[in-house]
Amino acid sequence: IFLKNGGFEDSYYKRMREKTKFILMECPAKGWDTCFCASMGTGSADEYAFGVKFNGEEVLVETKDTAFNSYFAGNDEIDFLVTPVVENERVVRIPEINDKETQMAVKSLEMWKEFDKRCLMCGSCTVSCSTCTCFTTYDMNYSSDTNAGERRRINASCHVDGYTDMAGNHSFRKTGGDRMRFKVMHKIHDHKKRFKEHHMCVGCGRCDDKCPVFISFSTTVNKLAAEVDKLNGGNK
Repeated sequence: IFLKNGGFEDSYYKRMREKTKFILMECPAKGWDTCFCASMGTGSADEYAFGVKFNGEEVLVETKDTAFNSYFAGNDEIDFLVTPVVENERVVRIPEINDKETQMAVKSLEMWKEFDKRCLMCGSCTVSCSTCTCFTTYDMNYSSDTNAGERRRINASCHVDGYTDMAGNHSFRKTGGDRMRFKVMHKIHDHKKRFKEHHMCVGCGRCDDKCPVFISFSTTVNKLAAEVDKLNGGNK
Protein backbone atom coordinates (compact mmCIF):
# COMPACT_ATOMS: atom_id res chain seq x y z
CA ILE A 1 0.00 0.00 0.00
CA PHE A 2 3.03 2.30 0.28
CA LEU A 3 4.25 1.53 -3.23
CA LYS A 4 1.26 1.20 -5.56
CA ASN A 5 -2.16 0.32 -4.16
CA GLY A 6 -2.37 3.38 -1.95
CA GLY A 7 -2.44 5.66 -4.98
CA PHE A 8 0.98 7.17 -4.25
CA GLU A 9 4.55 6.06 -3.76
CA ASP A 10 6.19 6.62 -0.39
CA SER A 11 9.79 7.45 -1.28
CA TYR A 12 11.09 6.69 2.23
CA TYR A 13 9.47 3.27 2.30
CA LYS A 14 10.63 2.51 -1.26
CA ARG A 15 14.23 3.38 -0.35
CA MET A 16 14.09 1.11 2.70
CA ARG A 17 12.65 -1.82 0.73
CA GLU A 18 15.29 -1.50 -1.98
CA LYS A 19 18.05 -1.77 0.63
CA THR A 20 16.48 -4.60 2.64
CA LYS A 21 17.03 -8.35 2.38
CA PHE A 22 14.51 -10.65 4.04
CA ILE A 23 15.50 -13.80 5.93
CA LEU A 24 12.81 -16.43 6.49
CA MET A 25 12.90 -18.60 9.61
CA GLU A 26 11.01 -21.86 9.27
CA CYS A 27 8.24 -22.30 11.85
CA PRO A 28 7.32 -25.54 13.62
CA ALA A 29 5.12 -27.87 11.57
CA LYS A 30 1.85 -26.27 12.75
CA GLY A 31 3.24 -22.89 13.74
CA TRP A 32 3.07 -21.53 17.28
CA ASP A 33 0.17 -21.91 19.68
CA THR A 34 -1.27 -18.48 18.84
CA CYS A 35 -0.74 -18.68 15.06
CA PHE A 36 -3.56 -18.95 12.54
CA CYS A 37 -1.66 -18.07 9.36
CA ALA A 38 -3.16 -21.04 7.49
CA SER A 39 -6.62 -19.56 7.99
CA MET A 40 -5.39 -16.25 6.55
CA GLY A 41 -3.56 -17.87 3.62
CA THR A 42 -0.19 -16.49 4.71
CA GLY A 43 1.66 -19.65 5.75
CA SER A 44 4.13 -19.46 2.87
CA ALA A 45 6.34 -16.78 1.31
CA ASP A 46 8.58 -16.44 -1.75
CA GLU A 47 10.36 -13.08 -1.55
CA TYR A 48 13.22 -13.94 0.80
CA ALA A 49 16.97 -13.95 0.33
CA PHE A 50 17.55 -17.12 2.30
CA GLY A 51 15.64 -19.32 4.70
CA VAL A 52 16.90 -20.95 7.89
CA LYS A 53 15.82 -23.79 10.15
CA PHE A 54 17.22 -24.51 13.59
CA ASN A 55 17.67 -28.24 13.90
CA GLY A 56 19.20 -29.11 17.25
CA GLU A 57 22.72 -27.67 17.28
CA GLU A 58 22.88 -27.13 13.52
CA VAL A 59 21.32 -24.51 11.26
CA LEU A 60 20.01 -25.51 7.85
CA VAL A 61 20.02 -22.85 5.13
CA GLU A 62 18.16 -22.51 1.85
CA THR A 63 19.85 -19.85 -0.31
CA LYS A 64 17.71 -18.09 -2.93
CA ASP A 65 19.71 -14.89 -3.45
CA THR A 66 23.04 -15.64 -5.17
CA ALA A 67 24.58 -12.64 -3.39
CA PHE A 68 24.76 -14.83 -0.27
CA ASN A 69 26.37 -17.87 -1.90
CA SER A 70 29.84 -17.02 -0.65
CA TYR A 71 28.60 -16.90 2.95
CA PHE A 72 27.21 -20.42 2.76
CA ALA A 73 29.87 -22.18 0.73
CA GLY A 74 29.40 -25.92 0.92
CA ASN A 75 25.78 -25.64 1.89
CA ASP A 76 24.79 -27.20 -1.47
CA GLU A 77 25.61 -30.58 0.01
CA ILE A 78 22.58 -30.26 2.30
CA ASP A 79 19.24 -30.76 0.57
CA PHE A 80 17.04 -28.32 2.46
CA LEU A 81 14.01 -26.26 1.44
CA VAL A 82 11.87 -24.22 3.81
CA THR A 83 8.60 -26.02 4.53
CA PRO A 84 5.58 -23.69 4.65
CA VAL A 85 2.89 -23.95 7.32
CA VAL A 86 -0.32 -25.44 5.88
CA GLU A 87 -2.18 -26.18 9.11
CA ASN A 88 -2.40 -24.60 12.57
CA GLU A 89 -3.82 -25.83 15.84
CA ARG A 90 -5.87 -22.64 15.93
CA VAL A 91 -8.47 -22.16 13.17
CA VAL A 92 -10.11 -18.83 12.44
CA ARG A 93 -13.14 -18.24 10.24
CA ILE A 94 -13.42 -14.82 8.60
CA PRO A 95 -17.00 -13.46 8.66
CA GLU A 96 -18.74 -12.82 5.36
CA ILE A 97 -19.81 -9.17 5.37
CA ASN A 98 -21.12 -8.62 1.87
CA ASP A 99 -23.39 -5.58 2.18
CA LYS A 100 -23.60 -2.20 3.86
CA GLU A 101 -26.54 -3.23 6.04
CA THR A 102 -24.59 -6.07 7.65
CA GLN A 103 -21.56 -3.84 8.12
CA MET A 104 -23.66 -1.22 9.92
CA ALA A 105 -25.30 -3.90 12.09
CA VAL A 106 -21.87 -5.16 13.13
CA LYS A 107 -21.07 -1.72 14.57
CA SER A 108 -23.82 -2.04 17.17
CA LEU A 109 -23.24 -5.64 18.28
CA GLU A 110 -23.32 -6.21 22.03
CA MET A 111 -20.08 -8.21 21.87
CA TRP A 112 -18.03 -5.00 21.57
CA LYS A 113 -19.20 -3.73 24.97
CA GLU A 114 -17.23 -6.54 26.63
CA PHE A 115 -14.03 -4.68 25.73
CA ASP A 116 -15.18 -1.46 27.42
CA LYS A 117 -14.16 -3.12 30.68
CA ARG A 118 -11.46 -5.54 29.53
CA CYS A 119 -9.36 -3.49 27.13
CA LEU A 120 -6.80 -1.21 28.79
CA MET A 121 -6.26 0.74 25.56
CA CYS A 122 -2.52 0.36 26.08
CA GLY A 123 -1.71 -0.27 22.41
CA SER A 124 0.37 -3.40 23.06
CA CYS A 125 -1.53 -5.31 20.36
CA THR A 126 -1.07 -2.72 17.63
CA VAL A 127 2.55 -1.95 18.50
CA SER A 128 3.40 -5.64 18.14
CA CYS A 129 1.34 -6.08 14.96
CA SER A 130 3.43 -6.72 11.86
CA THR A 131 0.96 -4.90 9.59
CA CYS A 132 -0.08 -1.88 11.66
CA THR A 133 1.23 1.21 9.87
CA CYS A 134 -0.43 4.18 11.59
CA PHE A 135 1.88 7.07 12.42
CA THR A 136 1.88 10.66 13.55
CA THR A 137 4.50 13.38 13.24
CA TYR A 138 6.60 14.98 15.92
CA ASP A 139 8.58 18.21 15.59
CA MET A 140 11.91 18.14 17.42
CA ASN A 141 14.26 21.08 17.92
CA TYR A 142 17.96 20.27 18.06
CA SER A 143 18.68 23.19 20.37
CA SER A 144 16.69 25.83 22.20
CA ASP A 145 19.05 28.46 20.77
CA THR A 146 18.34 27.77 17.10
CA ASN A 147 15.48 27.04 14.79
CA ALA A 148 17.16 23.88 13.54
CA GLY A 149 15.25 20.63 13.93
CA GLU A 150 13.37 17.94 12.12
CA ARG A 151 9.92 16.49 11.74
CA ARG A 152 9.91 12.80 12.61
CA ARG A 153 7.40 10.12 11.74
CA ILE A 154 6.60 8.02 14.83
CA ASN A 155 4.29 5.11 15.51
CA ALA A 156 0.70 5.80 16.49
CA SER A 157 -2.10 3.44 17.42
CA CYS A 158 -5.89 3.38 17.17
CA HIS A 159 -5.92 1.82 20.66
CA VAL A 160 -4.08 4.66 22.38
CA ASP A 161 -6.03 7.47 24.01
CA GLY A 162 -6.02 10.63 21.92
CA TYR A 163 -5.49 8.97 18.53
CA THR A 164 -8.78 10.25 17.05
CA ASP A 165 -9.02 13.51 19.00
CA MET A 166 -10.00 16.56 17.01
CA ALA A 167 -10.48 20.27 17.60
CA GLY A 168 -13.41 20.98 19.88
CA ASN A 169 -12.62 17.97 22.09
CA HIS A 170 -14.34 15.61 19.67
CA SER A 171 -13.20 11.99 19.41
CA PHE A 172 -14.44 9.32 17.02
CA ARG A 173 -13.72 6.35 19.29
CA LYS A 174 -13.57 6.83 23.05
CA THR A 175 -14.18 3.37 24.55
CA GLY A 176 -12.20 0.15 24.44
CA GLY A 177 -15.09 -1.52 22.62
CA ASP A 178 -15.15 1.15 19.91
CA ARG A 179 -11.42 0.81 19.37
CA MET A 180 -11.46 -2.98 19.38
CA ARG A 181 -14.26 -2.99 16.81
CA PHE A 182 -12.36 -0.58 14.58
CA LYS A 183 -9.18 -2.66 14.74
CA VAL A 184 -10.90 -6.00 14.11
CA MET A 185 -12.95 -4.70 11.19
CA HIS A 186 -9.92 -3.01 9.66
CA LYS A 187 -7.88 -6.20 9.84
CA ILE A 188 -10.44 -8.65 8.46
CA HIS A 189 -12.76 -6.54 6.29
CA ASP A 190 -11.99 -2.89 5.53
CA HIS A 191 -8.45 -3.33 4.21
CA LYS A 192 -9.39 -6.07 1.73
CA LYS A 193 -12.50 -4.18 0.66
CA ARG A 194 -10.38 -1.17 -0.22
CA PHE A 195 -7.30 -2.78 -1.76
CA LYS A 196 -8.97 -5.88 -3.27
CA GLU A 197 -6.17 -8.28 -2.37
CA HIS A 198 -5.45 -9.70 1.08
CA HIS A 199 -6.75 -9.17 4.55
CA MET A 200 -4.55 -6.96 6.70
CA CYS A 201 -4.23 -9.60 9.43
CA VAL A 202 -1.61 -12.24 8.60
CA GLY A 203 -2.47 -14.57 11.49
CA CYS A 204 0.84 -14.29 13.36
CA GLY A 205 -0.86 -14.16 16.77
CA ARG A 206 1.54 -11.57 18.19
CA CYS A 207 -1.34 -9.47 19.53
CA ASP A 208 -2.59 -12.43 21.58
CA ASP A 209 0.88 -12.92 23.02
CA LYS A 210 1.32 -9.27 23.97
CA CYS A 211 -2.08 -8.40 25.46
CA PRO A 212 -1.65 -7.93 29.24
CA VAL A 213 -5.29 -8.89 29.91
CA PHE A 214 -5.32 -11.92 27.58
CA ILE A 215 -7.72 -10.61 24.95
CA SER A 216 -7.57 -13.00 22.01
CA PHE A 217 -7.91 -11.48 18.55
CA SER A 218 -8.53 -14.87 16.92
CA THR A 219 -11.28 -15.75 19.40
CA THR A 220 -12.87 -12.35 18.80
CA VAL A 221 -12.89 -12.88 15.02
CA ASN A 222 -14.52 -16.30 15.42
CA LYS A 223 -17.12 -14.79 17.74
CA LEU A 224 -17.78 -12.05 15.19
CA ALA A 225 -18.20 -14.66 12.45
CA ALA A 226 -20.88 -16.39 14.54
CA GLU A 227 -22.67 -13.06 15.09
CA VAL A 228 -22.58 -12.26 11.39
CA ASP A 229 -24.09 -15.68 10.66
CA LYS A 230 -27.02 -14.68 12.86
CA LEU A 231 -27.38 -11.37 11.05
CA ASN A 232 -27.40 -13.20 7.74
CA GLY A 233 -29.99 -15.68 9.00
CA GLY A 234 -27.57 -18.61 8.97
CA ASN A 235 -27.01 -21.37 11.49
CA LYS A 236 -23.31 -22.11 11.04
